[in-house]
Amino acid sequence: MAVRPDGEAWPGLELASVDASAPGDVGVVETAGFLVRAENDLLAGAELFGLRTAALDGDRFPGISRSMPLKVAQAKQVAMAEFSAEGFEAGAVTAVAMVRAAALVRARRFRVRRAAVRFDRPFAFLAVHRASGLVLMAGWVAEPAGPE
Repeated sequence: MAVRPDGEAWPGLELASVDASAPGDVGVVETAGFLVRAENDLLAGAELFGLRTAALDGDRFPGISRSMPLKVAQAKQVAMAEFSAEGFEAGAVTAVAMVRAAALVRARRFRVRRAAVRFDRPFAFLAVHRASGLVLMAGWVAEPAGPE
């Protein structure tokens, strides 16, 4: 791997030789805070989300209600992700309303660890469940704000 000289211009990277109290190279990463929110009407994409049949008239949920036919009348999802000086927080809530009934789930709160990173140009982000590798939240920040 080629060694780059101090002061050489690289997008988002600054190289410098500095005095330190211990041997070994040092890496520093900083990022601007961001807040991303999205709200989706899941019935607008009913086919994509497997809700087309559930939204049709008829007795679609006999196992839930034996006394009256039910269908999905509304299905919405709200998601947010925020990275700030206080840490990373993300969540998503999905609500499905049925004719004559509704089901709402309260979002659970979790204590999470945080890391501080700074990028001064557009960047993507992922929140990954470490044990399974499952991507929980993904997004793109086209115009990051300045550092907090």
